[in-house]
Amino acid sequence: DHADGGRRLGLLVSLARAQGSAGQLEESRRALLEVVRLLPPEMAQERGRVIALCAKVEHLLGAPAEGRGLLLDALHALPEPSSHEGTQLKIELASDSFYGGDFDAMHRWAGEALDAAEALDDRGLQAAATALLMGADYMTTRIADARRRGREAGRLIDLLSDDELAVHLNAAAWFGWTEVFMESFDSALRHLDRCLAVARATGQSHLLV
Repeated sequence: DHADGGRRLGLLVSLARAQGSAGQLEESRRALLEVVRLLPPEMAQERGRVIALCAKVEHLLGAPAEGRGLLLDALHALPEPSSHEGTQLKIELASDSFYGGDFDAMHRWAGEALDAAEALDDRGLQAAATALLMGADYMTTRIADARRRGREAGRLIDLLSDDELAVHLNAAAWFGWTEVFMESFDSALRHLDRCLAVARATGQSHLLV
């Protein structure tokens, strides 16, 4: 019945997260794709959250094109692209653009995500989008903008609890690396040390390297 189906989907998502954290990426991808297949079309928001997770796994497996296609399809299917789920998808698309070397697209997606996050007044999404936008500024030689974004991203990240940070740990880690690129070494060490501690505490071992 419907209740049993919902429990199965929840268990599959939990299984996929555990497999991803344990480095069993192929198994995690299979579980997530099964969830996407089973979710009905009217559950677009739930599909968006699962697909964002699936795209992260695709990146870790070295298959960014597949992840990008999933993200774009999910974003287009959302009734409101500026929702929490749509904003998370845009953050993932910004990360995807970095891996593809398309830094202008990274800047565009991160900027759209930040606008939406500010409208939603979601500080976790704001921190993640600002961190990625700082990286996009740096990659597109907007150095003054990158420094300004860096100060704001650091302020926002420092406001997050460890539980909030855990949800956006990938963006926080990239923020720390961008601080290294910009020679803000003391701040980078502080933020990266915290990312390591949160990754260990929350089982996100795929981020440790």
